[in-house]
Amino acid sequence: MANTTKDYYTVTDVAELLAISPDTVRRLLANGQMPGVKISPRIWRIPVAAFQTWLTDRGNQEGKAL
Repeated sequence: MANTTKDYYTVTDVAELLAISPDTVRRLLANGQMPGVKISPRIWRIPVAAFQTWLTDRGNQEGKAL
């Protein structure tokens, strides 16, 4: 039986999860604001564990912003 869990998200996966455009995800990745691995000039992979940590940390920071 094949392992069906993902180790990495694509830019499209993350864009759909966050309800933002793929270009916005690429911009966050390129600026170092989101963890990811650049495979080629337009292809990124976002490790699932790193994305989940980033999302949790981002939520904690937004709660403390004011």
